[in-house]
Amino acid sequence: MRRSLCLLLLCVACDDPRETLADVIEDARACDADDTCVVAGNTDCTCGQPVNSDRVEEVQAAADRVSCCDLFGACVQVDCAGFADLRCEGGRCIGD
Repeated sequence: MRRSLCLLLLCVACDDPRETLADVIEDARACDADDTCVVAGNTDCTCGQPVNSDRVEEVQAAADRVSCCDLFGACVQVDCAGFADLRCEGGRCIGD
């Protein structure tokens, strides 16, 4: 029982790299009208999103921590649609 509780607490304390990546991307979408927006944050199991080019390194570092495989070696891969007309609109990087 004590061991299970310790493991549960450890799991609760751990950050999920996918959630961390989503948070970093959300923050990196902020932009000014003259900023350049690019797509970043791609992994085998997550699609990249429009972000401010000034934040690409931070987004990619978060993406590099994402594992697309579970403990048993089963991996997930997704196909992503591309973005066109990347731009800053309303203070956020967006694309069509």
